[in-house]
Amino acid sequence: MSKPAPKTLPAEEFRTPSNTMLPDIRNEELGKAGIEKFYQAIADFKLESHVPDDLVIQYDTARNLFLYTFHVYRFFPSTASERSARRLSTVLRNS
Repeated sequence: MSKPAPKTLPAEEFRTPSNTMLPDIRNEELGKAGIEKFYQAIADFKLESHVPDDLVIQYDTARNLFLYTFHVYRFFPSTASERSARRLSTVLRNS
């Protein structure tokens, strides 16, 4: 007996140019101000001016991935959190 295919939420399908910037359905309840809330949650976490540029780029990449989780919820536990933690620990070791 074969297993039924898992039900896929619309936001977990491959995005198209027309829906790439729409919020993930699990974030829709935050409304239009949702992306602002995500931004404000991380905007004040800035690095000191002595941090090397390559680390600043990695750190900002992690922050951008976190911000994009508003649009792709699945980035929360995997890409954004993992990458953020790795980059943050590298930055802290080198500050």
